[in-house]
Amino acid sequence: MVHPAVKKLNHCLEEKLELDLVQRRMTEKTRPGAEKLLFYGVCALFFFLPVSISPLSIAEGLVLAAWVLSGRFLKDAGLVLQKWGWPVLIMMVLPWIGLLYSGDTAIGFKFAQRSDYWLFTFIVAGVLVVGYGTESFFKSFIAGVTFTSLVFLGQVAGLIYRANQYEDAFFGKWGHIELSQLTTFSILLLSFYFAEAKKRWHKALCAGLMLVQFASLSLLLTDAGQAAFILLSPVILYNLLGMKKKRLKFAFATSLLLVGALFLSPVVRGRMREVISDTANYDRGVVLTPLGFHYYAWEGAVKIFEKHPLAGAGTGGYAYLMDRIKQSGLPHIAQPQNTFLYMAASYGLPGILAVIWLWAVPLGVGWKRRHAVYGFALLSFMSILTVGSITDTQIMSHQSGMLLAMSYGIVLATGKEAPLAGNV
Repeated sequence: MVHPAVKKLNHCLEEKLELDLVQRRMTEKTRPGAEKLLFYGVCALFFFLPVSISPLSIAEGLVLAAWVLSGRFLKDAGLVLQKWGWPVLIMMVLPWIGLLYSGDTAIGFKFAQRSDYWLFTFIVAGVLVVGYGTESFFKSFIAGVTFTSLVFLGQVAGLIYRANQYEDAFFGKWGHIELSQLTTFSILLLSFYFAEAKKRWHKALCAGLMLVQFASLSLLLTDAGQAAFILLSPVILYNLLGMKKKRLKFAFATSLLLVGALFLSPVVRGRMREVISDTANYDRGVVLTPLGFHYYAWEGAVKIFEKHPLAGAGTGGYAYLMDRIKQSGLPHIAQPQNTFLYMAASYGLPGILAVIWLWAVPLGVGWKRRHAVYGFALLSFMSILTVGSITDTQIMSHQSGMLLAMSYGIVLATGKEAPLAGNV
């Protein structure tokens, strides 16, 4: 027998959910055209992120123009003043302050210009605050990754033209690091949707898309996204097995098999041999190898930070100082290929504190709301970004920088009002 009080509570909850649904539908019908345009524009940004920089850049320009011309920027920019907006403001201002004392203002100016990524934080937050949901963004992103994965697999199979082994779909030369991380993020999102799906065909669709993207990931000539996949594979298996605590051990054991399947790829095995070989060669003084050059760049950043701990070398200052201390015959290097070392070398202790704050906010918000898709997405992306930031300055790259900025839009909107998981 159900207690009458429980029945009454359930009835009240059902009425509230029905009222919320009616209000959401009424809001959708009365949304201004500019807000709808911005919503579809953001969906396009999420779709093109894993596809190609050219259409992504065009979409960025159009969305920014619509945001300014509609007047929404006057209201949305004010979101930076709420409690979770300060890291965004610091990341927008710090590169321009660092430009004032940089030894290489030409490179520094190029780096400072990339602070415009953070404008999309306010655009995404504004779209969510007026009532649109995050799921359309994530599904657009998954669609973009799936499209790119299919094109890449077609290239590997010889069905689609490919200029060389570093041309991955339409992502451009040397874009494999970014693409591998975006693919891993998409697989994580699909695992969450698989766990939440109620219908068998929904689960089958999620499983099929995961297989396509996993096949693509295993053939990419990189180790950043694959390393993130290996570390987060227990989470994927946990979702696939139904998000039950009693299955944690089984999920971990099964993830080992999944990682083993990844290592069946000759590409992955080749990368592992390359890591061992490059490390041994660097110890013998050989710098010009893929990983050896990373070691060299990292050591340079540490030395610069030790000499300039209070304010760093400024925006672009790393390139200037490295040219002065680099060994003869080594090429010019603009940044240390590591997000955390870049912030330390460029801005000293303030840079270190800024990047810690930048990471802590979305991780905290994501953990508190991990059972919702947007909370899980924040946790997943920041975890992948952490792994990728070890071998690349992720906050400076176009795709990762944009996705980080747009993810912060979800954070700002969460601080304004929740939930954000509704559909349009």
